[in-house]
Amino acid sequence: MLTYLSAPETITALIPEYTDTGDHTVVYTAGGKTATSFRTSTLIRQLARTLAVDLSVLKKQTALATQRAILQPLPICPSLTLVPVKVRLPRVPGDSSIGYVNSYGVTGLEASEPADSPVEPKCLICLKGGERIPCFWTSPTVRKALQQARLLTSYHQTARHCQPVRESTVAYDPHLEPIAQKLVEVFYDILRLKQHPSG
Repeated sequence: MLTYLSAPETITALIPEYTDTGDHTVVYTAGGKTATSFRTSTLIRQLARTLAVDLSVLKKQTALATQRAILQPLPICPSLTLVPVKVRLPRVPGDSSIGYVNSYGVTGLEASEPADSPVEPKCLICLKGGERIPCFWTSPTVRKALQQARLLTSYHQTARHCQPVRESTVAYDPHLEPIAQKLVEVFYDILRLKQHPSG
């Protein structure tokens, strides 16, 4: 298993790069960087699977919380919230221009040299370990995405510890309570079987 999968808190960024052999992802950590043969989306799925996170449910929850259908921050675990940023211009249709930085691994933003060309990065994202990632979004846009990720992370951690809502007083015949409880359990079993037919 790759070391960054066993220690996700060390990840500072997942950045797609073109190489001679195709489209790959570079994993940045505080200790350096590692080129992989995987696409960024594959690495995120591997991370989620390793940490037992249902990525589709996480994306739905973050879409509801942020009111964004795409490019939402992904709080994979308490020390890894992946924030999408535009880090390259695709060479081929279908290639992603989006990389991910860990909101906990960003130390600052620097303005890039002023350029009139749309093919030049607009800012640099500074990471723990000293790496600087060129970004095609402006500093205010990246700052807003990082702020949204921090808010989402605090919301997500709070939501994990919420207790189910219960009635304060029972306003029906107490003999019906076991039947109602059993009915709720049956509904949960049906829903679970519909979502996971094999399990």
